[in-house]
Amino acid sequence: MDVQIAVSGEESVDALRRWLNKDPDLLKQIRNQGTPPGPGRLGTLEVLVAAVGQGGAATALASALVAWLRRRVGDVEITVRRPDGGEITLTARNVRRLDSAQLTELTRRLEDTMGGDKGTHRTQDRELPEPSERG
Repeated sequence: MDVQIAVSGEESVDALRRWLNKDPDLLKQIRNQGTPPGPGRLGTLEVLVAAVGQGGAATALASALVAWLRRRVGDVEITVRRPDGGEITLTARNVRRLDSAQLTELTRRLEDTMGGDKGTHRTQDRELPEPSERG
């Protein structure tokens, strides 16, 4: 199955593609694609398309996306969409604040979304796990 990955905010699809291309396991799985813009917008929207079939590609991609977001300093958002309309949206601002257990859970949820077995779901910042309090 192919999933689309859109980037918005202070980073570009090309920046994400360069990051993902560093992983030899993902290099052959990722390609650029132009898609029609949303209603009321002109031009085309550049997205990445990733093949996430069997063999752990969804796990590797989910881990790479979360790691990329953790290294962003500005407002960056990625949205991963399945062909059936299921999607998950994550922001760098929220991901940076998560502890290791929360990052593991978020990576699992992203992997589940890409795997296509969880139905349509849109995750927003308010649904992401809150960082644990440190005393």
